[in-house]
Amino acid sequence: MLLILATCSSYTVAQNDSRPTLRFGSGEVVTASSGVSGTIPENWSGILPRGTELFLLVPNDGSNGEIYISVQKKIPLEERRANWLAGLDLGNGNAIKSDGQIINRQGGGLATNLVLEQKTSDRRGYIELNCGDEYCLTATLLASPQDFERLQKVLFDFLATVVWGPAGEYQPYADFNWHEFLAGKHILNKDYILKGKSQNDLWLCGDGTFTSKLKRTGLAKNQAKEYKGTNKGTWETSSMGPTGILILRYKKLPFLEVKLTIKDEQIYLNDKRHYVIATSVCGNK
Repeated sequence: MLLILATCSSYTVAQNDSRPTLRFGSGEVVTASSGVSGTIPENWSGILPRGTELFLLVPNDGSNGEIYISVQKKIPLEERRANWLAGLDLGNGNAIKSDGQIINRQGGGLATNLVLEQKTSDRRGYIELNCGDEYCLTATLLASPQDFERLQKVLFDFLATVVWGPAGEYQPYADFNWHEFLAGKHILNKDYILKGKSQNDLWLCGDGTFTSKLKRTGLAKNQAKEYKGTNKGTWETSSMGPTGILILRYKKLPFLEVKLTIKDEQIYLNDKRHYVIATSVCGNK
């Protein structure tokens, strides 16, 4: 379907108002729950925005264009052709649709150039379908005339990397690196943001040292009172993935182990919501 184009239109306007859920660099392989995987093109970035299953590829060199990726359940190709020819009402008196020339692509896919019924923009469009056994991937390019052909080649290169495997549950944090993520960060409890009540402050420095400033409940349930206040030491993490362990080795106190969890972009320490903020004052606390 051309549903992706409606999403493209609204997302282009709103993208500055929502931070992307996940970001991928050149050469990274991205896998979806449908079993499809592809490699981010050289000098491009991949973004999976929050609250949507639309995947966005953007050039890093400032070129005027982007590629939108979506995955849907497989439907008959003739139905897909009919949808592309009928086009999509953009809700502003205009519609976007196939230029009427739909061609077969290698592997049983389809492709066509896209046009506006009313030429309100000089941007050019192209859409291509690539299918596995159960799902189909749609790649849609929207670009300026001067960049279109060059960016279309990037779309072709991306599709050449697409591999279909068995569908399964996608785990976006399977290889999450806790140490890399936490180095040079200030961690503070949720109540500090919501109520202005600071209970936990933890600065994890890139050189492996830390400073903690704990009040009231501290970082662990039933924690000894001597951990409260300002203390220093060294830190490390164990394991990778959606859960991990933060080990705080205090200079004058027994070490602490803190459970780490990431879920839906949110960070939890011992199952309590915390915020993680980049800091340039590490070590000065």
